[in-house]
Amino acid sequence: MKKLINIIVFLVLLGNTVTVYAQEEFFGNSSGFSFSYSNALNTHENSGGVSLYVKNKMIIGINFTSIDNKVYPIFTLLACPHWGDNPKQLKVGYGLTYAYVNDNHIIGLNLLMVQPFFAESKFPFSLQGSIVVLTAINRYTNNDFEIFPQIGIGYTQTFFANNRVYPLIGLSYSTDLNTKTDVVSAHLGINIKLD
Repeated sequence: MKKLINIIVFLVLLGNTVTVYAQEEFFGNSSGFSFSYSNALNTHENSGGVSLYVKNKMIIGINFTSIDNKVYPIFTLLACPHWGDNPKQLKVGYGLTYAYVNDNHIIGLNLLMVQPFFAESKFPFSLQGSIVVLTAINRYTNNDFEIFPQIGIGYTQTFFANNRVYPLIGLSYSTDLNTKTDVVSAHLGINIKLD
């Protein structure tokens, strides 16, 4: 059971590292879609995701993470009020993550802080910090309630962000404070502005 919990924690850690919410800060006053692909450099696992950013309201996202030749979906809903008001300000998002793996419901509370730099230029970048607290609930067992706190940092660089469609690259590092599981990931993404 301990190995399963470690895999679940790693799964959500990887899903939250690749973040369908690590590139939406560049939309400013536009809604849009984000597509991302990530490869965990230290574990050879990968993930892809898509999200919808509704300006100044929320991010709705889904990641598909591959571990041991199995693909698991991870759903995310984040509130992101006032993200488009001032493109240079620190942005704070908060919300929920959910995954279902091997009869386990994984529920996470997320806090995301993003600081964009050169937000109105063609090549803005951002630094991110995240805190995620997870728990696994299994309906067949009467396990003790455990929480898995995770922290992460990241860097995202955009290219030609004044266009309607533009690419991004990034690097991130996340760790689970209980299991000491670390994930270093490289990311590729595309943003598509809708407005």
